[in-house]
Amino acid sequence: MPNRKPPIPDVPTGVQALVSILSALKINVELLTGVRGGAIEALPETASLGDVISKVNELIARVNQ
Repeated sequence: MPNRKPPIPDVPTGVQALVSILSALKINVELLTGVRGGAIEALPETASLGDVISKVNELIARVNQ
């Protein structure tokens, strides 16, 4: 499935506090959406409970980074 989310533009230079905040937000959103760290693959319909548990743990790890 193609990524249909628009990319987040580069953070403009200027007020350092604003640059720091926007940079952190950009990195976090890109991690959650798979732009950084790679896409999270979907499970096959034949996935076992263990596969589902592993995938949920992968998602939790991504959110908690």
